[in-house]
Amino acid sequence: MRKQQFGFTLIELLVVIAIIALLAGIIFVSLGGARAQARDATRISALKDFRTGLEGYYARHGRYPNAGGGSSWQGFSYRASNCTSSTPTLRFNNSASIGFLEELYQEGFINDQYWNDPLNPALGSRYNCRYIVLKNEQDANNVQRYFLHCALETGNAAAQQDGGTHPQLFEISNTPWLCVTGIP
Repeated sequence: MRKQQFGFTLIELLVVIAIIALLAGIIFVSLGGARAQARDATRISALKDFRTGLEGYYARHGRYPNAGGGSSWQGFSYRASNCTSSTPTLRFNNSASIGFLEELYQEGFINDQYWNDPLNPALGSRYNCRYIVLKNEQDANNVQRYFLHCALETGNAAAQQDGGTHPQLFEISNTPWLCVTGIP
């Protein structure tokens, strides 16, 4: 009489491993999309907080903060508000340690969570989050218009519903004076 042996064959083990790998891959892909949506929500929230801070700054000073240096547009194309007229002369700030964010932080209009946030709203990340003002207003130290924008990782639904002109950027402006006609 033979003793019955219990166990799995090599084929059975390989099938189980393949099924587990397939399920793990599906879960990983779906979680990756959720993470990207969360990062986009953080970017949008940060831009809205910046807008609130900018309005507080304006109420206190009668102008918006200067943008600092920066004139390398890295493939962006900007036009005046109707998207067809000539390109205005602009200044932008995409530095998290100097410029408009520092002014807003020092005056208490934003908190320090944005100094190390995941979007690095102004470090020239691949999402190209920017604060833009007219150069002549900055030179006169009397900035009256600003434009904030940030590229999003996921679907363009939020970008298309922001009231801006570009379907791939989330845009915030105090008045409709600038549009983005092309991005890199």
